[in-house]
Amino acid sequence: MRVPCLIALTLLSAAAPLASQPRGRTPYADVAQGRILSFSEIKSRVDKVVGGRMIGMDYDAEYFRYLMRYERGSEIIDVVVDARTGRILNGRERM
Repeated sequence: MRVPCLIALTLLSAAAPLASQPRGRTPYADVAQGRILSFSEIKSRVDKVVGGRMIGMDYDAEYFRYLMRYERGSEIIDVVVDARTGRILNGRERM
């Protein structure tokens, strides 16, 4: 009984982020409509502050945020950026 419930919860939690994204919203559409800055502009700004090499990125259309991951030496740094202003909202280092 526990295994089917665990599987169901796992599947539901995996689908939740997909369901929460506004329909049809992509960073390209938001840039074209003037809602956010282009990714190249955002990346350029963050690169100057964080340094290192970007190894991953995701866009949160609901909150107009880029979630970026950088590698700097042996450190992994997660950065959340306001896509409307380019302002870094937070950055966390992980070893």
